[in-house]
Amino acid sequence: MKIDMKVLKSRVGDYINFSFFRDGQLWYVCNDGWEFPIPVEDTNNAQGSAPTFSAQMKGISLMRWVRKRMQYELELKLEAESSALAQSDDSQSSCSSL
Repeated sequence: MKIDMKVLKSRVGDYINFSFFRDGQLWYVCNDGWEFPIPVEDTNNAQGSAPTFSAQMKGISLMRWVRKRMQYELELKLEAESSALAQSDDSQSSCSSL
């Protein structure tokens, strides 16, 4: 399953604001309140040899990390749904064997 391109475009279509730094990651927040991390070790050559990440940046310049996080969250959601479905199937089969 692919990420929702309308949501992606709306998130990177405006400015994105720095929120906080924790555990080697810069966290930014979009106008809709959605947050995503940028691992510091993943910033080499992002914007040249010495990247600068400002408090407010154009969303399009951070699309690489927005897309990664959206894909990660989609995979988590699909995995959780798959797990819930498997548990549901297991409980139904155990009830029918009683």
